[in-house]
Amino acid sequence: MTEDAKGTGEYIFMNRGKRAREESSSSGEDRFEIGPRRFVEVTKFKGSKYVNVREYYRDGDRWMPSKKGIALRPDEFHMLMECNATVLQARS
Repeated sequence: MTEDAKGTGEYIFMNRGKRAREESSSSGEDRFEIGPRRFVEVTKFKGSKYVNVREYYRDGDRWMPSKKGIALRPDEFHMLMECNATVLQARS
């Protein structure tokens, strides 16, 4: 993780040559941009935490979540991350 070269206080996460930009969401939680209009965010819903991978759209000056995406419980997200090496090998 390195600080943005512009000195804006945002942090850049490096992932195989691609950059995910961290920003603060309206709820004050961290949101990571992983592609055009696509974000990863940890949220709470009815007292439970979820990892949301979701496409967003602009509504005026705000980013709003669309129905396109998935909300994973922390244990589901952990299982997905355990599959990461296998998925990366299949891409090669």
